[in-house]
Amino acid sequence: MIPNFSSKLFEKLAPEIEASVWVEPVWRVMGKITFKSGKTRYWKGNSFDLNMMGSVAIAKDKAYTSQLMLLAGFPAPSGKAFPSPKWASAIGVPYDEAAIYEYAHSVPYPLIAKPNGQGAGKQVHLVHDEEELGAALDGVFSLDNMVLLEEYRSGRDYRFLVLDDDVVLAYERTPATVTGDGKTILRDLVLAHELSLQEKGREVHYDEDWQRIARYVERKEGEKAGGALSWKPHLGHRVQILPNANLSAGGEARDVTETAHQSYNALAIAVSREFNFRFCGVDLLTPGAIEEPIHKEAVILELNAEMPGTQHFANTSKEAMVKVENVYRRILKILEQ
Repeated sequence: MIPNFSSKLFEKLAPEIEASVWVEPVWRVMGKITFKSGKTRYWKGNSFDLNMMGSVAIAKDKAYTSQLMLLAGFPAPSGKAFPSPKWASAIGVPYDEAAIYEYAHSVPYPLIAKPNGQGAGKQVHLVHDEEELGAALDGVFSLDNMVLLEEYRSGRDYRFLVLDDDVVLAYERTPATVTGDGKTILRDLVLAHELSLQEKGREVHYDEDWQRIARYVERKEGEKAGGALSWKPHLGHRVQILPNANLSAGGEARDVTETAHQSYNALAIAVSREFNFRFCGVDLLTPGAIEEPIHKEAVILELNAEMPGTQHFANTSKEAMVKVENVYRRILKILEQ
């Protein structure tokens, strides 16, 4: 059984401070750390004994998170969540599809449709019209009970990792792309990209994304990409395959920890403190340069309190892994206190 990322790092790093680690032997996704003092701490997956449960629960709900950020004066996209037919029935409210389309027109198009309570960039859609909205709703409701419709904002996507009021890691995320050779169809290019990422230890899977990829590429590339998955991009042509830049969706990372302007760091720290997070991934979108003072149109997209993105970043390079290991060393010292 392949151990969970956090399990591997705790097993590797805990002996440095004379702590012992027990990992559940079957699935290896949870365990216990016993420090030299006798103090014990627990983890499951990428959840540690750091953040407050109420705030963690809210961060799992994107609409509630945005609502509270706006209430506290933080910049966030406007949006609204709607239940699926199944969930509406379960909670005893009518499913109002007309209200969904009415709200979409008011945003207006293009807009983002995404699962309200899921992460990893799954079923995130850039929607331009009613037909695409219908397809997006089908995709989102196959994964989540709630869809979040959100205004579209253009800009560059960044993840800031905050640990105890300090930005310990920051990186730009760019969407997944493949490069044509004039001979290979898009589906095979995507499969080759998927395999190359998996060989690096990144758990990226596109098996549930083919329709989303096809619609996005056809919209972005135009008529030449008709029947997108069987289209053969010409030699050297780079094709963005999804609208979102999540590393878990195959995106790439550029480390900006040392170059991000202090005003962006301050914003990430402030919103983490507002939600009482000791450890948090803050997703920011800005049309401005990250090295310059914060742009007036910059927004906070999401907060990630349980899976702040260390695993995918760590597996982008040896240097990235070293940085992530240093973050986990700090986590161990905090847990020991």
